[in-house]
Amino acid sequence: NRLYVMGHGRIVYEGTPASLLQADDVRSEWLEV
Repeated sequence: NRLYVMGHGRIVYEGTPASLLQADDVRSEWLEV
């Protein structure tokens, strides 16, 4: 499984759900989690 986070019309993150849990910068900047 892969997931993508889009921001301003571009992909800002691509990875697995497990790796997103470790990507604190992506979660706080783009997902507000």
